[in-house]
Amino acid sequence: MTDTGVLLLMGASLLLLLGLIVFFSWLTSLQEQHGSLPRAAAHSIKKYVAVNRYAENDAHVMSRSPASEPKKTDMEAVSIPVSDTSIETDIDEQMPRITAYLTDDEFLIFLVRQKLRDGKYRLSANKVYEVVGGNRNDVLDIVRQIRAAPDFPHRTPDQEQQRAELGLPVR
Repeated sequence: MTDTGVLLLMGASLLLLLGLIVFFSWLTSLQEQHGSLPRAAAHSIKKYVAVNRYAENDAHVMSRSPASEPKKTDMEAVSIPVSDTSIETDIDEQMPRITAYLTDDEFLIFLVRQKLRDGKYRLSANKVYEVVGGNRNDVLDIVRQIRAAPDFPHRTPDQEQQRAELGLPVR
């Protein structure tokens, strides 16, 4: 290899090394800002990807009322026969929205209320604090308050029988 080739190789290696140093310092600063790299990644996704799945103006997505003129397409409409005995429901009724995005309080309550089949809590108060973070005394106090509240009442034997008839799991 000639001297020019060695110099080019050394220059490229030096640039690569400099790029790696800058990249790792950027990763370290992200980790310090957000506490961990997965949190930093989640923050970056939220920051740069706009997700608006539950806009308020989407109330008529599945509605019989015409919101606007249908768009013209090259395809023809296909008729699908439906039996006369089918159950007709009113789609226009406002159904409660189900969201994958919980508030901090909802997430905390969700973690605190989780139980195993034997009735024990899935997460200890300390584990809940590790997941949620924040002020330790406040989180532990909230856990204590939630767990001190009574559970939902047990089902009556009639309710259990009705669940069995419907094929739902019975405790």
